Amino acid sequence: MFNLGNTIVSSVLALALLIFFRWQPWRSSSIPSYGAWYLPPFVRGIQAIIALGSNEDAFLLALRQKYGPIVYLPWPLGIIFLLTPRAIANYYLVPSKQFNFSHFRLMSTQLLFGLPPQRDANIWFDRIFPVHARGMKKNRLTEPMQRFHEVFARKVAMLKDQVEESPNGFVDVSIQEWLLDALFDAGLAAMFGHEFLHRVTDSTGTTQQFYHHFKTVDDAFMLKASGFVPSVLEPIVTPLRNAQTSNTVILGIFKQFVLDGTPGLDEGLIKEVAEAIMKEETLNADDAAGSINGTFWALQANAPLSCVSLFYRALQSPTLIDELRAEVEAGGVLPIGVMGEVNQAALSDSTPLMTSTVNETLRLDTTSSSIRFILTDVPFDVSEDPSKPNVVVVPKGSRMVAPIRQIHIDDKDTWGDDALMWDPYRFFRKTEDGKDRERLQAMRAFGGGVSICEGRHLAMVELKTALACFLSVFDAKVQVDDEGTLERVRLAGVEEAWSPPKDGTRQGAGAYHYTRDMTFRVSLRT
Repeated sequence: MFNLGNTIVSSVLALALLIFFRWQPWRSSSIPSYGAWYLPPFVRGIQAIIALGSNEDAFLLALRQKYGPIVYLPWPLGIIFLLTPRAIANYYLVPSKQFNFSHFRLMSTQLLFGLPPQRDANIWFDRIFPVHARGMKKNRLTEPMQRFHEVFARKVAMLKDQVEESPNGFVDVSIQEWLLDALFDAGLAAMFGHEFLHRVTDSTGTTQQFYHHFKTVDDAFMLKASGFVPSVLEPIVTPLRNAQTSNTVILGIFKQFVLDGTPGLDEGLIKEVAEAIMKEETLNADDAAGSINGTFWALQANAPLSCVSLFYRALQSPTLIDELRAEVEAGGVLPIGVMGEVNQAALSDSTPLMTSTVNETLRLDTTSSSIRFILTDVPFDVSEDPSKPNVVVVPKGSRMVAPIRQIHIDDKDTWGDDALMWDPYRFFRKTEDGKDRERLQAMRAFGGGVSICEGRHLAMVELKTALACFLSVFDAKVQVDDEGTLERVRLAGVEEAWSPPKDGTRQGAGAYHYTRDMTFRVSLRT
């Protein structure tokens, strides 16, 4: 019989044991540990979490100034941070048999997205993950991106109708709210097909209920991923309890979709991964649902928020808007009236300024991290000068993280003195000294090495398609309704620009979230 008192006592004992076993000294003498030496590691770990959440940029810069290229952040974080461009570049070169990503990928899918415990991880490493990677290759995205454009163009057409029906000739749009709605549906259609989109459309004619479940899971993501709350306590922690309820609903929908044979999909990542899993004797539809749920979260958690940042910046840059429109029209990217087929080759090859604009947004408005499990004690060079090695020993069993934002803001040799300014031309300019190539190589918003984001091609095309469609139909002007809740931001060539504050609770998780929306007055393009 369930006994609340016994459960609470057991939970407290479990937490006490967890803290006791984590309260161990850092066992690498060559890697410095964060914080004052006289404080217990747990306290220093909490201090690191607070500092990271308060101001990520300042925290990373302070770490580099005090500790140099590498530092250990004690539990609850329990991770090694790399802090210099060369150390991070070396990190991506270490073979996966030493710095492993696949174990983290499988474990996180189990922890966060409902994949059942696996008896044979090699099935995933050897057979399932490669199918997923093939499904995300650039040459496999033509049909998914056409479906994406069809749905997004319908959202644009609906907004156009509202503008035309308005007696003022404009409507005020909360741009984040509008984009997240449009991109959620367009992303679902892209990867899961129009039939699945219809399947999750509720009685209101929208996907609001399905989005609500996604958002509930996503809101608890950082708390769940931290591992700070023992599993026995999750039912009494409201965000985690609600996330589990929503996750169960999502998994049930995906499981039925798999059992029905992924109707509406003739090929593509989702169908092929589901079929590969169902062919395995030891796997079933629950495994397929968990795997697909991980893909679903990756699809919806980052690209849409990056698109919000892109719109916030680009829509306040009038000269850039004119140049982007000219580029899209000269390349024949969009059909007349937006609806119809996108010229995807032209979108990819004939829009270098738009590509630069997206890259600059990803550089400044993401907080990605690449994580590896260390499978054996590894000597690792963290020197800035190859002729003067600085080798540390990374202990087996530790976790190493490359906080990509660090090299995006703290590398003057690559970015110059204006690294914190949003400059859409940064990746567009050609230079004789090779700096243009260096910048492209240093832009790591999608990670690198074996953990490079498999969805990077899809995300780039989504962002470019959304911006091209919107600018081809609308003009938009920011409405500064309350300067007290907005921040001034620096945009190249723009005298005054605004942004909502960034949410400081999701460091390392991908695209930045914002604490509020921002309104734009949208009218038909003149």
